[in-house]
Amino acid sequence: MLYKREIDDNALIQFIILFTLSNADRPVRYDDLINLIFDNCNVNYAEFQIALHHLVEIGHIGKTFDNSKCDVFYILDAGKEANQYFEGSIPVYIKGPIKKYIKPYFKEDEAQQKIKAEINNIRSDEYSAKLGIYDDDDLPLLEVNFYAGNREEAQKIAKNFKSDPEGVYKKILHILLKLPYEPDGESDTDIL
Repeated sequence: MLYKREIDDNALIQFIILFTLSNADRPVRYDDLINLIFDNCNVNYAEFQIALHHLVEIGHIGKTFDNSKCDVFYILDAGKEANQYFEGSIPVYIKGPIKKYIKPYFKEDEAQQKIKAEINNIRSDEYSAKLGIYDDDDLPLLEVNFYAGNREEAQKIAKNFKSDPEGVYKKILHILLKLPYEPDGESDTDIL
């Protein structure tokens, strides 16, 4: 439940940012950081901007950019230490909802990181597509490397795999186990 009273205490806002980044345990895009905090407590936006800028300036959080040139923030060692020290200063009715919100918020992102499709240049004008599905411990459930010939074919293989990795996995598993493939049905071999 959203804490309704506006939080405008700059120090508390810095503690909330550090707490959020520490619990996210990953680099967080600016828009995701806004969602994680503002969906769970009523923080003054101007004070949030000042607090965020200050944390970067003093070296508690780092700032970089993603592929789309969006700001990405991550906690540094000094920030982790500060969070451990000041986490108790954040009221439980603010910490609780943020902490509970973080894991489901990144669930889809985590699922996408378990699916990999890379295009590799073998020789001049020869390419392969390396495909993989990994479990929570980053152990491979499926790893396949296809020679594709040209770059366009490798891109097509990677794109088709990423559009339905579970379907590809099931088809390969059924072929290897010599079972009839059931595209819409459930079978004993459903692992994903």
